[in-house]
Amino acid sequence: MQFNKALAAQALLHDATACDDAFSNLIAEIANVPDQQRGARALLLAARLLEAAAYELAGRLDSEQVGALIECAADLSEQSSDIDFRLPSQTAAPRKLVQ
Repeated sequence: MQFNKALAAQALLHDATACDDAFSNLIAEIANVPDQQRGARALLLAARLLEAAAYELAGRLDSEQVGALIECAADLSEQSSDIDFRLPSQTAAPRKLVQ
């Protein structure tokens, strides 16, 4: 099963049309998310894709390069989770500091 996934991934990468279609599918998924969450969803998808690429490339890149890709993916994932998902109407007014 893992071998079939690798072949499918390789075919996607070598076929520009398939890559365009896969990218279009990701964009369509993002477009189906409420406006306030689209940026975070895009970051999360980018993080997952980058992490998958790092693992796929692990046999061809040195460990430092793979580690850098995984770290970048983790940073993107963290940034996506840091984004405030509350709707503007649910956001409380900022608190004023008492001096």
